[in-house]
Amino acid sequence: MNLATGTKEAKLNNPNDDDEEPNQGLVVALTEGEEDRFDVEAEKEDSFQAPEGLTQAVLQSQSEGPIRPPTTHIDGEGATFSATLHDLETSSDPEILLPALDVLEELAHDIYYGLSLSKDRGSMHRLFDFLSINYTNPRVKASAALVFGTAIQNNPAAFSAALSHFYNDELPSGPMEAVIMALIHEQVPQVLGRFIYLLSALCQDDLQLTKFVDLKGLKILLDVFEDSLGSTADGNDRLRIKIANFILDHFANEEAAVLSSQPAKSAEQTAGQKHATDLDDEWVIIAQEAHIPTTSKAESSFNLGSWCTAFSQALKVLGSGNNISPSSEEEREHISQVREKLQRQLGTTRR
Repeated sequence: MNLATGTKEAKLNNPNDDDEEPNQGLVVALTEGEEDRFDVEAEKEDSFQAPEGLTQAVLQSQSEGPIRPPTTHIDGEGATFSATLHDLETSSDPEILLPALDVLEELAHDIYYGLSLSKDRGSMHRLFDFLSINYTNPRVKASAALVFGTAIQNNPAAFSAALSHFYNDELPSGPMEAVIMALIHEQVPQVLGRFIYLLSALCQDDLQLTKFVDLKGLKILLDVFEDSLGSTADGNDRLRIKIANFILDHFANEEAAVLSSQPAKSAEQTAGQKHATDLDDEWVIIAQEAHIPTTSKAESSFNLGSWCTAFSQALKVLGSGNNISPSSEEEREHISQVREKLQRQLGTTRR
C-alpha cells in the first residue's frame, strides 16, 4: 500500500498471497467490545517454500545488484517508515504500537523495507522484547511475531541482518529460543499461529532448522498439536493446519532444507563482507558454532515417526462422512496430505 495516497500496490516479497480466502480471519475475545486484531489476511501467516541456497551462516545476498528503495519511497513512504520505527522503539502504549506494527508489516513485504527494519538494532531488539513470555499483551505479541517473520521471509539479506543482533554478550539467545518458549507457554491459538509463521521463516535456514530440532522443537511442537486436539478453543483448527504445513514444508517435502552437518562460519571469517545495498551501516553475522550442534538423522526420524502417529490420531478425532463440518474437512485434507508425504519421506530415510 502507498501509505501517502492510500493506493494498493503490488507486494514484492509475498509469493503466497492467494493461498486462502481473503476474508478468512482469526478471532480472539480479549476484552468486551474490543475489535479483533487477528483478522488480517490469513495467507500472510501461511507456510512458504524456502528459497534455494539460503544459509544464514554464509553472508551472501541473493539479490542482483543493490537493493534500492521502491518508487513510493519518495512519495512519503520513507518518512512513514521512519516515524513508525520511532513509535515502535519509544512507545509502550498498545494503542500506538498496534497501528505501528500494522504499518511495518505492510511495508516489510518490500525487500528494501524488510532489510531496513532488520538492520535497525533497536527495532529488532524491541520486537524481540515483545516476543518474550514476560510480555503480556497478546495482540502486540502476535503482531510482533508477524512483523519479524514478514521482514525475513524470502529476503536473505534481511534474514542475515536480523540474526546479527542476537547470540552475543548482550543477547545470548535469539528469536528461535523465543519461539520455543512461546510454544511451551502460550495458550491462545491465534498467537501460537503467528509464532508458527515466524518459526517457518526462521527455518528457511538449515542452521536455524538444526537449532530448532536440537532444542527439542519437534517434540514441543508435537505437544502443542496434540493438546489442541483436546481443546475446544476457537482457532485450534487453523493452528493445526499451520503446524501440519510447517512439517510439510520443512520435513516432509523432498526439497525441504537438509539439516546442516557443517559448522557456521565465524565472525572473523565473515568480517568485512557486506550485502550490496544502498544502506550505509555495516554488520556481520556472529559466530554460531556453540549454538548449533549437529542433530543425528536417527533422532529426527524418531520424532517424525511420532508425527505420523499424531496425524493419524487427529484424523480419527476429526471423523469423516456426511456429518463432518467444512472446516474439519479442510483440516482433514491438509493433515492427510502431510501424513502421506511424511510416511514416504520416512520410508526413504529408513532405507
